[in-house]
Amino acid sequence: MSASKTRKEAIEEGRSLLQKLGFNGFSFQDIANRIGIKKPSLYAHFASKEELGLAMIAHYRHDFEQWAEKHKSDPVLKQIEGLFRIFNKFARDQNKICPLTVLSAEYETLPLSMRKALKDMAKFQEAWLVDLIERGMRGGHFRADLDPLQTAHIIQSLGFGVQHLARIHQDTDRILAVKAQIRHLLEPGRST
Repeated sequence: MSASKTRKEAIEEGRSLLQKLGFNGFSFQDIANRIGIKKPSLYAHFASKEELGLAMIAHYRHDFEQWAEKHKSDPVLKQIEGLFRIFNKFARDQNKICPLTVLSAEYETLPLSMRKALKDMAKFQEAWLVDLIERGMRGGHFRADLDPLQTAHIIQSLGFGVQHLARIHQDTDRILAVKAQIRHLLEPGRST
């Protein structure tokens, strides 16, 4: 197996374990077992679990940026709803949670470098949502009385929370129900 392929597989398997078990719920040995290499071989790619964690956050951010770019010409509401479709897809795959959400639950136990990368990713997602909300308001697709930043915070909070509840209750339809309620929150003709 080539070095770049091993690194990529380690990140992907680490992310899968992260989404199911949390960052503190798996070890290098778990990843090595899953990709069929010896544990010391992982150290040729990652000096520490912290370095692997940073690579996983970077990988998820890259995936999210590519997804957002691919869908940037979609209607703004469809893009926001797409975020919840991603969460639903994760949940339907062995009850996983998005990496940003699962890491946020372990925030205080993470190394400082991972906390910073996680915060940067959350800020990136927040800015993406604010932009969509502002564009939706300008285009008359969303209510004119929204505070874009506060609305982005509400959407992020609902997204984080519903993933945990869907996992606890093993009910992925909860994610889709929240997605539908966000539509009602945003659409014109509604008031607070």
